[in-house]
Amino acid sequence: MRSARMRLAGAAVVPLLLLGTACKFGSDDKSDKKDSTAQNAGASAPAQAPASSAPAPAASPSDTAKAPAGKALDAAKLKTTLLTAKDLPAGWSVAPAANGGTQPAKITPPVCQPIYDLLSGDGKRNPVAQATETMKGPGDTGVYTVQLAEFAPGTAQELLDKAAAVADNSTSTPCLDFSAKDAKGVVTLFELNVTTDKVGKLGDGTLSLLLTYGDEKSMKNPSEANPSGILTIVRSGNALVGISGVGDPTTGNFPKDLPNTILKTQVDKVATARKG
Repeated sequence: MRSARMRLAGAAVVPLLLLGTACKFGSDDKSDKKDSTAQNAGASAPAQAPASSAPAPAASPSDTAKAPAGKALDAAKLKTTLLTAKDLPAGWSVAPAANGGTQPAKITPPVCQPIYDLLSGDGKRNPVAQATETMKGPGDTGVYTVQLAEFAPGTAQELLDKAAAVADNSTSTPCLDFSAKDAKGVVTLFELNVTTDKVGKLGDGTLSLLLTYGDEKSMKNPSEANPSGILTIVRSGNALVGISGVGDPTTGNFPKDLPNTILKTQVDKVATARKG
């Protein structure tokens, strides 16, 4: 497959979420049209700048020298820590959403396994508590999904750090293209871009990913439509904060950049909750 940097254009964002969500790769989500002549990614995405042909800054690994994680957050506390309309700019609204389950898969090449495990789970390092909601901005701003997931001590850091270590845009990385084979033998192909330049570093570690995915036939055919998803994940102690966007490619209505202040507000609320 071609590099994701050469393939993605006007990507429609689907709800790719962090570990513990019901992300169904290759499902009937509406998809975007791939532009086989694109030289830059140019995707409109929440909390990140359009991907370019130049390598993005390396993802920020967790800082192990930071203070202890603080108070563990249960499901009830996570729910009250989610963003409310009062936390958001005028015209924004929130609504509750259901949590999902993990979708373990075998990844090829194996070195890329941590990226998939962070997004969809390996069935072993599940969150001990989670809470999910959707946000919608005014006009055609788009719909976003927010998930907070609390893990056993050390697990959130392990998941994020291992994914960040193999997710980059250099031409030598094997993870620009990888495949996932689920328990039923269904194979999904992925193309990856790391887009951290706008988000910067928040919390104890940050990773922003742009992924296009689909079955082998559609992914190898530039004229086929395949869904793309953009997700920003931030670690705060033993919790992961994930925000992704949803667009409607049938109307060309793609999410606009999510204000960075919204992502920071959610991360700060989690950090405050950890302090008790």
